[in-house]
Amino acid sequence: DRVDPDESFLAGLRTVASDRDARLIVGLLTARTLMIGCADVLFVLMALELLETGEPGAGVLNAALGAGTIVGGAVSFALIGREGLALVAAIGALVWGVAVAVIGITAAPLLAPLLVIVGGAGLALVDVAGRTLLQRSVRDEVLTRVFGLQEGLAMGALALGSVLVSV
Repeated sequence: DRVDPDESFLAGLRTVASDRDARLIVGLLTARTLMIGCADVLFVLMALELLETGEPGAGVLNAALGAGTIVGGAVSFALIGREGLALVAAIGALVWGVAVAVIGITAAPLLAPLLVIVGGAGLALVDVAGRTLLQRSVRDEVLTRVFGLQEGLAMGALALGSVLVSV
């Protein structure tokens, strides 16, 4: 039996719309991706105007984000089988926000990549905790549809984040 793609999408949409927890988690994961879209453009602005490190500085900040997600991914192995993942996601989001704010406050070119690494680790924890919570909270029968919807929203948020910073 083939599943009608329109019905699959609608089933995922109905699940997220009707489940408060799923809405919250999908919203959190979408906001995380919005922040990554913002960071893509923000790192260029930071490097050129705030940190005065030029174009190479933007590359360093992007590389630092990648390094941070590797660190966060490694740390997330400690979360296997644990409860309290909502708190982990909240702390990860807070770490990202504080790291970016401190970059803006200090405008320290040598400190900025280290802060982005820490913030990137926070974003990775948001992603791992959020996806795990989503898997735990949604019925198996519609889980793939919900993840499909979440990924679609994430791609839109990535583009929107890039545009928002430019504006």
